[in-house]
Order: sequence, then structure tokens, then C-alpha cells
Amino acid sequence: MGGFFLHQVAGKSWYDTYNMKSLKKTGKSKDKTPPSKEETRSGLIIIGLLVLFILLTIASGFWQTLAMYFLFGAIYLAYRAVRYKDTRRASVIWSLVLFVACGVAMPSVEQTTQEANVAKPQSTDTAKTVEADKPKEGVFYQVAGITDGDTIKVQIGSKTEKVRLIGIDTPETQNKKQCYGKEASSKMQSLAQSKKIRLEADTTQDDRDKYGRLLRFVFLEDGTDVGKMLISEGYAHEYTYSKPYKYAGEYKLVESDAKVRSLGFWAANTCNSNTEQTPEAAVQAIQVKKKADDEAAAQAAAAAAARAQQQQAAAAEAARQQQAAQQAQAAQAQQQQAASSVYYKNCTAARAAGAAPVYRGQPGYASHLDRDDDGIGCE
Repeated sequence: MGGFFLHQVAGKSWYDTYNMKSLKKTGKSKDKTPPSKEETRSGLIIIGLLVLFILLTIASGFWQTLAMYFLFGAIYLAYRAVRYKDTRRASVIWSLVLFVACGVAMPSVEQTTQEANVAKPQSTDTAKTVEADKPKEGVFYQVAGITDGDTIKVQIGSKTEKVRLIGIDTPETQNKKQCYGKEASSKMQSLAQSKKIRLEADTTQDDRDKYGRLLRFVFLEDGTDVGKMLISEGYAHEYTYSKPYKYAGEYKLVESDAKVRSLGFWAANTCNSNTEQTPEAAVQAIQVKKKADDEAAAQAAAAAAARAQQQQAAAAEAARQQQAAQQAQAAQAQQQQAASSVYYKNCTAARAAGAAPVYRGQPGYASHLDRDDDGIGCE
């Protein structure tokens, strides 16, 4: 723009002046004729450039605007040096001069900006607003929204700050969906949404995380530690980022208890402690496990029925054998009773009764009838 401005003011005669060819052309013309259309156009362009310079100076500052004009002028003259051979030498030299001037003016821009920022007094109202926007200990603030299970939005003065709870980590719902993330967010919403909470900083932790969120413990008006409650009911893991925090011992203790009691995402029918998986994968895993459990139960029931049937058959066989033994014992007892009721004084009596020979076990058998003890009497 600077080069174009110079060119429009002096025209081609400006380059001729530099080359010491025509000094007279730079003077005022004594011709009283009205200006031509070319002169009128050049005048309007010059006025426009001046107005633009003034506006840019107001908006960006004098030095910054001047440096920008120098830069555009240098570029314009470099273009003319390439296109017009008759003024190439002058264009190259003045282009270099404007580039150097732009470089000299740029430090002044930064210095002017810093001086303006230092010199500008901060209004009393602005100072009060900044002070009110700083979170304070012991003050209760309104919860403006819930981001997820471990991050909330809190109204602090005129600003809405995101607050990341120290010492906990809940399953994700934003960038990636994890098992029990939705339940953790719902739990946080039921605990804190639109309620008054107290923020507590920890000197062992940073004031903010890498995402610009405030790092704080969060307490309800009744003194409930929100982070601790989420861990104790299985909605959050205990989480130590780099250095141990103030309540680390308590948080780890309640996490161990939640594990033992299989609460929340520790339960087999939710995430089975694996919150890294997606909710869909968790549901599928539960269905697979249920199917396997059902098949195992069916197999166990069939095996139990088979064992019961075998036991029943064995019991029936034992009863049959017992009954047969009892019957044999009864028959033997009858025989013994019958044998004991028949008595032969000698073999003559046995023969007379038609019982000889008498075999051992038969009625009437006795040792006095069987002298050789071969089991046959009166042979």
C-alpha cells in the first residue's frame, strides 16, 4: 500500500526523479486546465488510502499500521520491479528500504502494546469481578450442570467453571463410551445437580489440570464428600494422578469395601470390574455368561437326576436283596423249627417212620443217628 501510495502521488515521474532524469516533472504544473480522469482517480485513491490508514491506526495503533503499510508497499514495489523494466532498479531499492522499515517498526508494535496494557488502569468494577470469580474456601456455590461422573460445572461469580473432582475417576461418556459411564453420570446428577456445593482445594495437587478445569474436592451442604460416596457405591475408581492427595487413604478403603460387596460396576451382572469395555460389550459378556451358567446348571441338574436315579435303583436292589435274605432266614428258621420238633430215638424208629436215611438239616436228623458224622444218618 505504501509503494502504491508513493506511485500514485508521483506516478512514473517519481522513478524518473530517483534516476535523476527529470526533476522538473515533480513540480506543480502551471496548466490551469481541469484535472483529467486519471488525476481524479489517483486523487480519490490517495484520499481512500489516507482514510484507511487513519482507521487502522485507531483500531490497531500507529506503529502496527505503519509497519503493515511498509510491508504492503514493499510487496507492491517488488511486483513492479518484476513487471516494469524501465523502473526496476528504483523499485528494487525502495522495496528493500520498505522491508527494512517494516522490520524496524515491528518491535515498536510490541512495545507500544505492552506499554498500553501497563498504562491502562483496571477499573474498580473489573477488579471486583475478577476477585469474585476466584473460588474461595468455605463458600457454597451453585452447580450449573453435570459434564459426567467426575466433572461438574459450577457458577463462581460471573463465570461458569468446570470442576474435576480430585481422587476419583468414573467411566467415560464423552469421547468414548465405557461400561457404567451413563450410570455414574446419572448418580452425579442425582447428587449435585442444581444444588449448593463447597469446593476444597488440595495443596498437594495443581490448581487446574491440563484442560483448564479446577481441581477440587466437592462437598454437599450436609457435609457429604461426593467423590467418596461415588467410590463407596461402585460408581467411581479411586484415582491418584501423580502425587498422593489429602483423602487418598479413605478413598482406597471405601473402594476395597465396594469391591468385596460387588457394588456398582464391580458386580458380575454389570461390568464385572472391567469398566474399559463398552456398555454393549458388557451386555454381551453378561449374556454369554448367563448362557454358560444356564448350560452348566442344566448339566448339573441332569447329573443330579442321573445320580438320584442310580441311587434309587441301588436302594431298590438293596431292598430286594434284604427281602430275599429275610425270606431265606425265615425258611431256615422254619426248617430248624420243624427239625427240632421231630425226634427219632434210633435208626429203627427212623426207618419205621420211613425217614431213613436222614440228611443233615432235615427234620429228625440228630448226631446220634449219624455215628460217622458224614451228614447222613441211618444210612
